[in-house]
Amino acid sequence: MLERLGFVALRQKQLVEAQNKFEESLRAQPDYLPAMADLIYAYSLQRRGDQIAARIRQQIERAPKQVEFYQMLGNFYLQKADIKNAEQAFVDALQLNKDDDAAYMQLARIYSTTGRLPQAVESIKGVVQRRSDYLPAYILLGTLYEQSGAVSDAQATYHKVLEKNPDYAPALIT
Repeated sequence: MLERLGFVALRQKQLVEAQNKFEESLRAQPDYLPAMADLIYAYSLQRRGDQIAARIRQQIERAPKQVEFYQMLGNFYLQKADIKNAEQAFVDALQLNKDDDAAYMQLARIYSTTGRLPQAVESIKGVVQRRSDYLPAYILLGTLYEQSGAVSDAQATYHKVLEKNPDYAPALIT
């Protein structure tokens, strides 16, 4: 309820009131993801980007088992092009949940952009094995194969996507 009140205040551009409601909500329920996401959005509207990482870390201390907070931190660092801290946040997320596909996907992107293609491929292979229906993972795997020069593996991966969904646009344009 407090988070919803904060969201209403946010929509009315009452940023301080919104922030207070989100903080109240997080005190009552420290692992409540929507309140944290809205709070971070309120911070960004107030141009308090320099405080976002510290605030997320503070909430991680209060709710250390909330994997999504680690993802949020990693994504924030990615936006700031702080690859080292982003990578650590996603690794931390995986320590809590070894099946966190979002963390694996982000790590694969980090590994790819930092020239660690074999690690990127291995990261995504696990997602594909666990979730054979998750087509974005296949597309990323195919892209990684292309980048590493394994064209036949890339083609085979894209064909698997089309077998699962013949109309999946990302596979059609590759």
